[in-house]
Amino acid sequence: MKIILRNIILCLFLSITLINCGQSKLDGAGVAENFVKNYYKFMNQAEAIKLTDMGAKDKLGKELELVTEARAKAPQQLDETRSKIGYKLSDSKFEGNMGFLTFTLSIVPNGGQGFDRNALITVQKINDSWKVINYEETN
Repeated sequence: MKIILRNIILCLFLSITLINCGQSKLDGAGVAENFVKNYYKFMNQAEAIKLTDMGAKDKLGKELELVTEARAKAPQQLDETRSKIGYKLSDSKFEGNMGFLTFTLSIVPNGGQGFDRNALITVQKINDSWKVINYEETN
């Protein structure tokens, strides 16, 4: 009986350890990439806003308010008209608790000609967590 109890406790300990290892905090580049993936590739502002703070959080919050009503009226239309978007990190620079990353977005509209844009992402370490504090697109 003691051996079984010891094995159960050991299994619980190992499970908790593995779960905690899987939830490690992302670095600045990881946060920026997750933001780009959620915001640009999947058009999931609700997930992207979790990665933001300061001006980016305000900007994205306003955008989320605007799109929520439209999406509720025609949810399937979003999938039918969604552009295909790929991305790759093209430049990054970190200075202390700030990071400046540029991602090249390859955008192919549904039934249209593809084009590229740059997404400029600024991240900052706030209370031991990296957050996107600004984002913008350029040609």
